[in-house]
Amino acid sequence: EADSPWLKKLRDVSQEMVVAQKNLKENQGNTTTDASSVEAAAAADQYQKCNKEATVLVDHFKQRMLDLLNWRNASRLENSGQSDVNSSAPLIIAPEHARGGFACVILDREYGVAYRLEPMQNAVDAAAWLAFHVVLEMFGVKAACAVDTDRPAQVFREDRSLSSPQPITVWNQSSIVRCYQDPTLDAFSRHVVKQRNRVLRKVRDQPGLIGDIVVGASEAGKAESMIMTPRLWFWHKFYMRPVAEDENKTVVDNDFVRRVRGRELADSLCHPNSSTCICGTLGGEPMCPAVMHGPHANQSNQVRNVRLLCSVFDLASGDLFSSARRRWRQGAPAGVVPRVMHDVGQALRCMHACGVAHGDLKMANVLKTGDSYKLGDLPALTRATTKMLTSDPVVSTRITSGRRMLSNDMWGLGLVSITLLAGTSAFRKVCEKFKAIAPDVQDAGPMWLIFAAGFLTALATFSRRFLPPNAVRDQHLGAIAAAQKMLIQSVTGRQMIKRLHRKHREEARDYGESVAKLVVAHADFPLVWHQVSYCMDVSNIARNALAMPLPFESALAAATSAATAATIGARGTGNGGSGVGADSLAAVGREDWRE
Repeated sequence: EADSPWLKKLRDVSQEMVVAQKNLKENQGNTTTDASSVEAAAAADQYQKCNKEATVLVDHFKQRMLDLLNWRNASRLENSGQSDVNSSAPLIIAPEHARGGFACVILDREYGVAYRLEPMQNAVDAAAWLAFHVVLEMFGVKAACAVDTDRPAQVFREDRSLSSPQPITVWNQSSIVRCYQDPTLDAFSRHVVKQRNRVLRKVRDQPGLIGDIVVGASEAGKAESMIMTPRLWFWHKFYMRPVAEDENKTVVDNDFVRRVRGRELADSLCHPNSSTCICGTLGGEPMCPAVMHGPHANQSNQVRNVRLLCSVFDLASGDLFSSARRRWRQGAPAGVVPRVMHDVGQALRCMHACGVAHGDLKMANVLKTGDSYKLGDLPALTRATTKMLTSDPVVSTRITSGRRMLSNDMWGLGLVSITLLAGTSAFRKVCEKFKAIAPDVQDAGPMWLIFAAGFLTALATFSRRFLPPNAVRDQHLGAIAAAQKMLIQSVTGRQMIKRLHRKHREEARDYGESVAKLVVAHADFPLVWHQVSYCMDVSNIARNALAMPLPFESALAAATSAATAATIGARGTGNGGSGVGADSLAAVGREDWRE
């Protein structure tokens, strides 16, 4: 479908803003000649024009969101004009929406956008959230290309040090963290702080500013990153009745100041049986003049003031979880899994190149836009995650982690891939069984470890037995299966699985084997066997998207990657090394990371 006029205008202005910022930066201070002075003045005028257009867009999209959220008044006014005596029931049509942990998303199909509403305690947190997306847009694709060119050793080297007699116990003892992720993430964080301060200064210098366009990369850069980022943001304040944090308890003083959850926000704004209006009757007066049914002045002590950071995203046609649950119970159609692995892998490459781990990679956070799949819900970086479904079972159990390791994302992507290949019914059965056996998260880690070992061992066996001969594939899967056996027999593996009863160990292994049989039978498995086995290889704690070849990449590129990894592996594994990767890392995007 064609883009709505306002969404098209937003994209055009965003692209113009990128060009204007570039021209302004290039001509800043360049007044040595008359011609350069004219160019500098033209660049400044172009930038001011884009700012004015951005203000118009912010005002329009905010008013559009308020119109959607004023559905109670609109429904009652429409109902009051009905002459049919049988139409006395209120015409309550709530806006289409979705809810998350601490956010509510309003879906606007007419405009082709989604409004993400998240309560914010202060402006600093909001500015940091926006700055993170801007900096990721600015450097993600460039950093990933730079890593692919420089190929630092620590990124492409396997680390199976947990299988050694003296395994590491702290996250920064691993080579990839100490020599790559930690310094890269520190550099990325410094740029986020600078960008955050720019946002705060702009708001301070323009007191009437309520929002702005989010500009970090061109439209081509946004599309290449495969990351769902906001296009525009603005503030909005509304009032709601406080909700008890525990539904079985009464409202206490803390409920007036604590952070509003996404479920509570969605119920207050969009649920037909609730209302934020306190102007008299249940559901509010039909002609209540307050936007979103705000309170009267003399009743303000009954409500709480909620400040929302509203961000505008491109509207996705759906997420993987919803599609799989409705239509793909026995496995996704042919062609879906390679596309998902490629697009999500590309998004992770951009994040991992900046030292950033997503931290909550699951099917609900993979969104379909057109023919592509984009990775969303980046605020998961600072929020709670789905334990053991988005955290590496070995790393999260055995390593004291100050920050999220990149291998957690690869484990999450691995579970997404086997769910699509084996079907949601089979994987859901595994999850329910493991939850019944080990309701405690700490006990679930050993279950998933044995599941992964059984899965990869069976994968090597079944691929040789049921698929056409492929020496490279058989050798690769055989080596990974042997690595799982070594991990299980190591000090780390024995300490983990000793907490489980023998019966439960056998059940976990059997479930892994049964899922592997379904995965091998899928038509897409010959195209993604390398990615699936790499993601599920829990013995390698240095897994990252940069070292994993993506589907649809040329055979030559994949062969080069494998040859380089083999050469690096021959030089040494584990948390040792010559430090060549750190020197290579220092050159990654050298000019782009400077002011």
